[in-house]
Amino acid sequence: MTELAKTGPRAWGRNGQRDLRGGEVRPGPGSEGPVSLAATSTKGAETRVVVVGNVAVRVNGYYRLSGNKDFALNTVSWTAKEESRISIRPKQRQGNHLFSRRQSAP
Repeated sequence: MTELAKTGPRAWGRNGQRDLRGGEVRPGPGSEGPVSLAATSTKGAETRVVVVGNVAVRVNGYYRLSGNKDFALNTVSWTAKEESRISIRPKQRQGNHLFSRRQSAP
């Protein structure tokens, strides 16, 4: 197993369902960070698995943030044994259009 991503030491994880009825959510014993967020594993030459702790990175607004799209696409490429497709894609710039008024000729 190879760890791909983890939180910082101040983060904490929680197993099972969250009980929000009591108000504040707190870390339980043994849940202190750093917490593993993504890992890979192989079995023999044929099996490759990538486990990501939360699919939100792939399905919501975080997908395009800070390389998450590259991470998602690259993990799929690695799992499919298509290493030639693994890359850090160039960032697409979104242009700001500057409009000016045309002045009439005198």
